[in-house]
Amino acid sequence: MAKKFVIALLIACCLPLAACSGGETRPNEKKLVVNDSAGNALAVFVTGKESVGKYSSYVGRAVSESAEIIVSAGLCKKEDAAAELLSGGYVIETALVPQVAEAITQAASQLEPGAAFGAAATDLQGRLIAACDSGGDTAFMRTAPYSSFKPLSVYAQAIERGVAVWSTSYPDSPVKQITRDNGRVTDWPANADGKYSRENVALPKALMRSLNTVAVRCMRDVGVLNSLDFIRDSFGRDLASERARAETYGEEEVLGNCALGYLYEGVSPAEMAGYYQIFANGGTYYAPKAVMRVTKNGEEIYKYSPRGKRVIKESTAFIMNRLLREPVMPGGTGSAARLDEIEVCGKTGSGDDGYWFVGCTPDHTCAVWHDTVPGRSLSPAIFASAVSAFPVSGFGYPECADVKPMLYCTDTGLLSYGRCPHTDVGYFENSHLPEYCDKH
Repeated sequence: MAKKFVIALLIACCLPLAACSGGETRPNEKKLVVNDSAGNALAVFVTGKESVGKYSSYVGRAVSESAEIIVSAGLCKKEDAAAELLSGGYVIETALVPQVAEAITQAASQLEPGAAFGAAATDLQGRLIAACDSGGDTAFMRTAPYSSFKPLSVYAQAIERGVAVWSTSYPDSPVKQITRDNGRVTDWPANADGKYSRENVALPKALMRSLNTVAVRCMRDVGVLNSLDFIRDSFGRDLASERARAETYGEEEVLGNCALGYLYEGVSPAEMAGYYQIFANGGTYYAPKAVMRVTKNGEEIYKYSPRGKRVIKESTAFIMNRLLREPVMPGGTGSAARLDEIEVCGKTGSGDDGYWFVGCTPDHTCAVWHDTVPGRSLSPAIFASAVSAFPVSGFGYPECADVKPMLYCTDTGLLSYGRCPHTDVGYFENSHLPEYCDKH
């Protein structure tokens, strides 16, 4: 209901505040005011006018949510929501932070003219503090998330289920051969660089290099239907096309869709920003919300109260947070997202429908998508440029008592006494430690 309602309302009766005489409307005009988080008007809706102002996609989202709010409050029926909101006296207070929205818009200016983009940012309790795009509601438009979906569909569940630990390794080699439509037999899956090391690669390096071979093998261990259940039960998003094909033809039929993010129905930047909260706040999901308060003639009808749902353990969230630092390290696919003073974790995604970077700081999440017009991914750089201008309250993530850093043997993936010739430090859940290496 909300989307069609908002489109009709915006076209029929939206007048941006700047276009109103003296920033005010005549007393006999019905109006609906939408404010940002500081109380400044983003838009004023006036009957009989036709104009769309700044941040129209965000305003549309806020009006959509408000329509659902007043219907749920019993103030009107679904079909009367537009008329009720325009009956006069309604004020919608949103979570939009102008500083954040302007930072995203400015960062996206590094794209070539004509390139489509969409970006969204939340705090760590679901407040949608910005949603910006190049037009067409692309901040809320769904497209394939590609490898940015791997942490959600594959790796978080592997850690959560005990299928894998930090040091678990998989072969970086073809999983199988497939026959293309032209009859050509090729290795599958291909990595982004078209190469295979044909060596065992542990999770940190697999994430750093975004290896599709490792993601597919790990997904097999997790189970496609288990992955789909997690996405549905955690985020309320049923990937119905993948589920139907998996149940009808078997999990192998959609192994690549789920492991590599080639989702039929896609995911929006606003949704992805919401999902990645779990990697920054200890494992709790808050559905992104634009509306913080709704009043009518000064009487409060609704006030936002964060109600999160724990979807992974705190230990899993912390380990994933550490793993997702790897892609932004030098040599990682998202190294351009790295910031000197603020700790960043995140993941890239790329494919025919565009380029992604979804990342977290200790205060915010931000998802950036742009199309393939530039020919290369600028999403990590846009993220870094935007986030560096966000308000900051912390520079690092809190520690987790259930996780400890430990030395492990990179040859075996087992814990090391210090005698192994090749070692590294990984993060392991106290109750799920590998055995100690006895080969050195």
